[in-house]
Amino acid sequence: MKVARIVALRSASGVYGGPADTALNQSRLVVEAGHEVALVSGALKGDAPTDECATGLRPVMAVARVWFPRIGLASLASWKLVRTIWAEVRVADIVHVSYAREFVPLWASMASLITRTPLVLQPHGMLTARRGFRQRALDFVTKPLFRRAAAVIALTKVESARLSEWCGPHTPPIVEIGNPVLRAASDPAKNRAREAIFLARLEPRKRVLDFARAAEILRARGSDVDFRIVGPDQGDLKTVEPLIHRLSSLSYEGAIPAAQVPIRLARSGVFVLPSWEEPWGNVLVSAIQIGLPVVVTESAALSETICKYGAGIIVADRSPDAIADAVEELMTDESRYQRAEFGARAMRDEFLSNDRIADRILKTYELASN
Repeated sequence: MKVARIVALRSASGVYGGPADTALNQSRLVVEAGHEVALVSGALKGDAPTDECATGLRPVMAVARVWFPRIGLASLASWKLVRTIWAEVRVADIVHVSYAREFVPLWASMASLITRTPLVLQPHGMLTARRGFRQRALDFVTKPLFRRAAAVIALTKVESARLSEWCGPHTPPIVEIGNPVLRAASDPAKNRAREAIFLARLEPRKRVLDFARAAEILRARGSDVDFRIVGPDQGDLKTVEPLIHRLSSLSYEGAIPAAQVPIRLARSGVFVLPSWEEPWGNVLVSAIQIGLPVVVTESAALSETICKYGAGIIVADRSPDAIADAVEELMTDESRYQRAEFGARAMRDEFLSNDRIADRILKTYELASN
């Protein structure tokens, strides 16, 4: 089977976030199962990824640019990218698109329908997270294409229900499949730091300021826990810079390549994700995969599962005080920390198995082909 796995952008800086990492990791699993995959994407000049791909995986990139800065990556395009997508779709048996209200995935979906190649769409939470005026206007194009997909991949039951509500009549078959992630070689339990880490894009939904304010609260209590912010700035760095300048326990390390994420997590003590309505969280799952206790907000789609396995502490949204309390509890109570480590590993083995994810992806491709 030949798969064209299409995602709008892949980059060294991680500016496109989870969908790019997911497309790469899914492609690796499909290749390991014995199939051919062309991983097709745009690339910004000077920011192409340098990660090594699995044997048999064929990365196909075309340089593109953002044509309208006000709408950002939704306007990423180039004639070379348009031609590249068309060429790869024409020879594929399955087209699997990271789907959003953006030019690249919309064009890839249209190319699939024109060539009558079975189409699998995966929104990664991007369709249901925002429903403003611009999003509703774009849905005059987005929804008809979505309804003609042979199958749709949702991250969780939460996203599946939201997609059905958003699409309305004629919703395609939806399959719930979590995202695969890379595993780290090291174990944080052997040499963990007294450190809480925020590792995500610095943009409004991720709520990095809540993390920084938690650092301020614990510093005022005399805590020696360090708070580290890691990730590409997408506008919110300015909101935490005053606290970074004032607190020796709070610092910003910049962005790191996706391949370095598990390694950086393994040096930390607690992973904190203050996001509002996080649809999945690839870095969150990476933390759980290595047995790192997590602090996650109630609105996150995985919060119920994390609570079930005891993989960390669930806190109220928009509450720096609750984050501070949770970090302090995990960092000062050894037995509580060990229970969270055990819960994270149990969740990894039972809920986040990459073998299980690969099997479900291939079955979704079979569903789309029939």
